[in-house]
Amino acid sequence: MREIGGCFLVFLGIFGIIFSIAISFSYYLLPLAFIIFICSLIIVSCGLGTPKSGKEKKGKHD
Repeated sequence: MREIGGCFLVFLGIFGIIFSIAISFSYYLLPLAFIIFICSLIIVSCGLGTPKSGKEKKGKHD
C-alpha cells in the first residue's frame, strides 16, 4: 500500500505488537497475545507492501 493507508497500517501493527507484549505477561491471555502478535506482523507487512523490482524503480538506468 502507499500513502497514508500504508502508514496507518504500519502504526496499527506496531501498536498491536506493543499491546500483545503487554498482555503476554498474563498467563491466561497468552494465546490471545500470540494471535494479536501474528496478526500485527501481517498488518505491518501489508502496510509496507511488496518491494519494487529493478525495472520498476525510478532513477538512473544503467
